[in-house]
Amino acid sequence: ISDMNKLYYQWASFVEFLIDSYGREKFDQLYLTGDNSPASADYLGVYQKQFWDLEAEWKAWVLS
Repeated sequence: ISDMNKLYYQWASFVEFLIDSYGREKFDQLYLTGDNSPASADYLGVYQKQFWDLEAEWKAWVLS
């Protein structure tokens, strides 16, 4: 259960980063493109960046 909690809080932090950095409208667009599997949303189409690049930005954001 603790691993699931950790994952939940990490994902919530990533969502907060996306909204704070790129706006709620972009996040809402992204949300509509996913198919319920990890990193399946169209990050490139919405943010013009791959998921992995956004993840790296998020990690830097968390550490700042």
